[in-house]
Amino acid sequence: MSFDTNYAILIGRNFEIKVDATAVPAGLSYAEVTALDTKSAMRKIFQIPITITKPQILMGPDIRYDNLRFAPGHIERRFIAVPSGASWAEIQIKSSENVNPVHFICHLTQIMPQMRHTDTERHYSAKITAEEPFVRRFKVFAGRTLEFCLAQFWSGLGVACVDVEVRFHGLGLDGTNKITVNGGQGLASFNINSTLRLEDYAPKIKIGMYNIL
Repeated sequence: MSFDTNYAILIGRNFEIKVDATAVPAGLSYAEVTALDTKSAMRKIFQIPITITKPQILMGPDIRYDNLRFAPGHIERRFIAVPSGASWAEIQIKSSENVNPVHFICHLTQIMPQMRHTDTERHYSAKITAEEPFVRRFKVFAGRTLEFCLAQFWSGLGVACVDVEVRFHGLGLDGTNKITVNGGQGLASFNINSTLRLEDYAPKIKIGMYNIL
């Protein structure tokens, strides 16, 4: 972050702040630019908050976070760049030490234009043990940042250690998201692809719109 350190502000003076996000590590970063009166260093004129959310770029379709240690109320936040071709993901959380169930809250969200948060977020409450991992599947949007938050519930005493794995999957039609069938042709062919991993699927066809031309 770079900016000039001295300004003479009279009436409506603009100034520039340059932020180089390439030098910022993945995760959540925060900084402030504070303007002080030159005659009194204790007098703050204004503050400009700067927040950078930089997702972690994946080298494959999976990502793991091992040995995350929690105490009551502690929150772990991770930002993941959803890979191209992904349409859904699977999250698995398992305890590596605790025999007794530990209560956790898991929140996953993506910000999408012209969509409500309730349509792009998932909220789970789970009790996790070493013998029974917590597994959920949820929809994702490729090319968008996924925020993953995990916290040990405030009433859960002691320290817990968990391993988290997020696996991305995807199936899609070549070049389109819909199939058009012409009654005069009788048959219509389409290709389904998966760019992330081998997938098992059982296709079903449902007519959503019927137009007579």
